[in-house]
Amino acid sequence: MEAENPHARAFQEAVASGRFDEIAGICDDYELILAESAAPNFQMLGHIYNLNLEDARFLWKRLPRAQQQGQDMAALFQLLQMMWQKDYQDVWLLLAQHPWSSELHPMIQSLSVKLRQLALKLLARAYSTVSVPTASALTGWSAVEATQVLTHEGWVLDQATQMFKLQHKPAKPDTRTSLTDLSRLTEYIVHLETK
Repeated sequence: MEAENPHARAFQEAVASGRFDEIAGICDDYELILAESAAPNFQMLGHIYNLNLEDARFLWKRLPRAQQQGQDMAALFQLLQMMWQKDYQDVWLLLAQHPWSSELHPMIQSLSVKLRQLALKLLARAYSTVSVPTASALTGWSAVEATQVLTHEGWVLDQATQMFKLQHKPAKPDTRTSLTDLSRLTEYIVHLETK
């Protein structure tokens, strides 16, 4: 991207400051102006980073063949396919083993951290008991690393069965509407209808 362009400046600032969640939007806006992607690798990774897998798929379909051929873009498309199919074990292998370009590497590292945090939240919501190999596969950590992290997160390892048990389930937020909220909403609607 050209440095004097406001989209290019916003893109460079987002990359430099680690605001990776903004990159896909900036690239999409710039693509609308140019009628082509100026930074397809970042745009694809930005959509994956934001977990907008549908947008990443449509980006892939509209990219010219020449832009689809790069080593990083091919790996990003593989990553997209693996995430789409929820093949987490291979996601972690690809993230760790592909020789990512130096420009993409910080964003890949941040994506790994984000996906691990998401995996931990999903584990806590979906499981009350989980095996060490399953936890390891879902988080991308070795069995030893998974054991350390899950223990820190409140899971207890049963040595006999090699199963983690969650000590406390996260509290579900109270989504009930109180009478006060209902009263306020009614007053607001009546006020709008009288105008």
